[in-house]
Amino acid sequence: MRLVLALTAALAAALTVAPQAQSSRRVVAVGDVHGSLDGFLAVLRAAGLVNAEGRWSGGTATLVQTGDVTDRGAGVRGAFDLIRRLSKEAGATGGRVVPVLGNHEAMNLLGELRDVTPEICATFAGADADKVREDAWRDYEKLVQRRARDRAGEQPPGLIRTRESFLAAYPRGCLEYRRALGPDGDYGKWLRTLPIVARVERSVFMHAGAPPDTTESIDELNRTARAEVTRADRLLKRLSDAGLAAPWFRIEDTINVAAAEVRWVNALVARAKETGEAPDVRGVDPQLVQDVSALLGIAEWSLLKPEGPLWYRGYAMAEEATIDAPLTGLLERWDADRLVVGHTVNRDFHIHTRLAGRLFLIDTGMLAPVYKGSPSALELVDGVARALYADGRVEDLVPPRP
Repeated sequence: MRLVLALTAALAAALTVAPQAQSSRRVVAVGDVHGSLDGFLAVLRAAGLVNAEGRWSGGTATLVQTGDVTDRGAGVRGAFDLIRRLSKEAGATGGRVVPVLGNHEAMNLLGELRDVTPEICATFAGADADKVREDAWRDYEKLVQRRARDRAGEQPPGLIRTRESFLAAYPRGCLEYRRALGPDGDYGKWLRTLPIVARVERSVFMHAGAPPDTTESIDELNRTARAEVTRADRLLKRLSDAGLAAPWFRIEDTINVAAAEVRWVNALVARAKETGEAPDVRGVDPQLVQDVSALLGIAEWSLLKPEGPLWYRGYAMAEEATIDAPLTGLLERWDADRLVVGHTVNRDFHIHTRLAGRLFLIDTGMLAPVYKGSPSALELVDGVARALYADGRVEDLVPPRP
């Protein structure tokens, strides 16, 4: 199903990080981590934000992380824990840690787990992980059997996993991961508080960046993101409460069930028209079907669509002339001097600036086994910008005025 493949798919939060009256003048931004805990720590040390033990040493500095902590690398849980711990430690010295959501956090919150590796899942597995999988499979089997009984003759069926494909879809620890990032999970609750856009002093930080023709304010973008996550959570809960799904479903299973319910009701209505009789909707909740049909358009929600604020690649790939004036207008509307984004790995693994310092691209492929890049950070101090690398290299991007 093309929709599922496009998923592509994030949710998220709605807190705008507003400038504080006495906020630090030093801001350090780190892009996509993708589970590279060692790389993340290495560049934080190089930037002087943590000491040899990984404890906050940045004083009153502000650390911004522009999303995509999750997926692909095995250190996802450790990176999440590090960010949360540093948030507390920085606050004790007058500093701040400002994480925003990336498209991969959004995907995971919605149940799109295509880039969650078995190694990531394993870090969430408890001693009873095998039992958790077996219990979940039995619950899935019951759902399949109930559906076969209540929707006799349904084609294609709404639930299609065999035992083998179920176990492949949920490696050891993956159910625990899904629950941990769910609305009631420890990490899920935290991630749902994060914004997709943060304004720190005169800089705006996003994962991919809202397209330059965006008319929404920072608050509006964050409210929309939060509403979409909440909506997805609510719809899955409704399906689960109705005995049609489970709270730990992957997004493709949730969509399959929603689509199957819509097809089933449409078939009942079509049959009734042929016979001239009222449709037999016993065992079907028409309002539920109407509500969950919204899931069929999830690929066009703001956090999942290709040109949305978590997926747009124009800032890295478009000609400067095509984004110059629109970005200038967007920054004016947001009362900001610059936009800082990650998402697209810079081919030379260096941080880049564009449009005379109004745009910074900071994804340098930190997860070396996948991207072959290196950890880096952008440092902003009084309008002066430098690139800091884990190996000690420092590059001037916007030097001091003479």
